[in-house]
Amino acid sequence: MDQSKIKTRVGGGITSGYQKLLIKGGVFKEFVFNPCVYISMIGQTSLNYTYTIVNQERFRDVLFKGVNRSQFMAETTELSLEPTSWLKTSFSWSTARLESIESGDEFYNGHIFRNVTTVQFTRKLFVRGIGEYNTFSNSFNIYPLVSYKFNAFTMFCAGMTQDYQQYNLDESNFYKTTGHQYFVKLQYLFNL
Repeated sequence: MDQSKIKTRVGGGITSGYQKLLIKGGVFKEFVFNPCVYISMIGQTSLNYTYTIVNQERFRDVLFKGVNRSQFMAETTELSLEPTSWLKTSFSWSTARLESIESGDEFYNGHIFRNVTTVQFTRKLFVRGIGEYNTFSNSFNIYPLVSYKFNAFTMFCAGMTQDYQQYNLDESNFYKTTGHQYFVKLQYLFNL
């Protein structure tokens, strides 16, 4: 079957889990049973509905029984552009919201906006930049990466993460650096 002709997939499933803490002498931690229904559409957009029928969980040594959850997720709406053969960019949006069925209280509601841009200089060398804004934490993240592929089995890349947090929301909307990491990677395949 030609996969390019598949526009939408609909499915369902059941997830279940049981967890015991071995560090506390085998104390029961959690048991859940979740049926779900999902729809995956073209453009990597998916809708997912999960309802927790059975849920028992221990939190801070208190066992909670009969905690029901209903979750609806709309995941990743994405727009991809390739204006030239050497430049690709994509924009995506993910959102999540959780509220109480009984009281209507909202526990969280947020969005993640993301851009991934890749510039392919040669068949071996490319630069990728990722920018992401997260409304859950009012943070902005930047992830640049440079990669060079020597051959099919050897590659080198270097990059960093730069995280910013929004402070003084009422005054200046000023962002401060909250963390950064630098990394390098050399990958080589050994034949034994």
